[in-house]
Amino acid sequence: MGAATDHALGRSTNFYVDEEINFKDGFGTEAQVEFAAGERVEFVSSSMEFSIERIDRMDQKQTRSITQDRVTGKQSIAWSLEANLSSARSDGTAPNLNMLFKAAMGGTFGSNTYALTSTNALQSLRLMREANGVFSEVIYGAWVEEMTISASGGDIPKVSFSGGGCHYALTGTSNVASSTTDTVNVTTGEGHNFMIGSLVTVSNQTDSTVRAIATDALTITGSSSMTGTVIPKVPTAGAITSVVNNGLQGTFSLDGVTSYPITSFDLTLANGIKPIEDEALAEGASDFIAGYRTVSGSVSVRAKKSDLLALTRRLTYSSGSTRDFDDVPIILTLGPNGTATDIVITMATAELEFGSIDVPEAEEAILNIPFRALSSAYDQSDELTLQFNQ
Repeated sequence: MGAATDHALGRSTNFYVDEEINFKDGFGTEAQVEFAAGERVEFVSSSMEFSIERIDRMDQKQTRSITQDRVTGKQSIAWSLEANLSSARSDGTAPNLNMLFKAAMGGTFGSNTYALTSTNALQSLRLMREANGVFSEVIYGAWVEEMTISASGGDIPKVSFSGGGCHYALTGTSNVASSTTDTVNVTTGEGHNFMIGSLVTVSNQTDSTVRAIATDALTITGSSSMTGTVIPKVPTAGAITSVVNNGLQGTFSLDGVTSYPITSFDLTLANGIKPIEDEALAEGASDFIAGYRTVSGSVSVRAKKSDLLALTRRLTYSSGSTRDFDDVPIILTLGPNGTATDIVITMATAELEFGSIDVPEAEEAILNIPFRALSSAYDQSDELTLQFNQ
């Protein structure tokens, strides 16, 4: 809060996530689903991006200037969120980022385990970011394209998600100048603070969705006596009760050997999402299709004699000069082991790829070991499993 007026502050920003019951959850209609306090998630940083392509008209004319009669093209929507990798305080309770893990990996939460399978469907999401009552942003029909888990030294392990969406609305604030049944006229010039799909609250309204805008007139279901301020409708933030493990405790296992003292680890799941955004007479993405997914990452280990096997394991000679590329299990445990707050990341079939040995001028060398997690058989989809509260 500033001295004279409210400011949007990062420290008081809230982010809400939930899976959609119906794709796009009635965006822009009276059936548009709102957000609830329990849908708030922990996060460190976030972004939402909305843009509409504007195309210059290059008609033949008697001037070198480009006119203001530009043509509107497709809209695009992107979002991202980074958070501490945390678990619930008790076994049997979903982690705070449950909906995002489900949307990234598919399937249904059960026994604190998320596992890739051939049948898991990717759930669509609705997202809201609001900043201190100054503005809110919502995305409906959202998907997770990438999920990345990373840990380095003693830093808190992080997880990040990113993707796109079908519908977006930015909501600011204004005051009611006048109203009629189902219409609010806001302060002159402040209709720009709202978009179709904005969720707002105002006295004597029946529904919170802005369904249409004509300059400063907002179509909202309500009586003819709507008064007061028009502000983003945001739920009271729910309590956060998760546990964050530091980067000081845990184990790394490669091919059954758990003594490797890793310096860093990262893992990325990419879903290969194809947005359906090339259809005529549609403003942007109308749906999305999941393509081939990949699970890849890397690990860094100090190059001491006893740990060189972590790098050389990538290539073997079974006979003569025949080169074989074996798969190995990789298991990363984050936490002190046995406290019911541990997080276990398992890739049962991983192929080590080719990375360099980093030899600095004076300090110790580092083994950089990239890997690709693979399915165990042609008819399986078991590249990655996340387990919480182990």
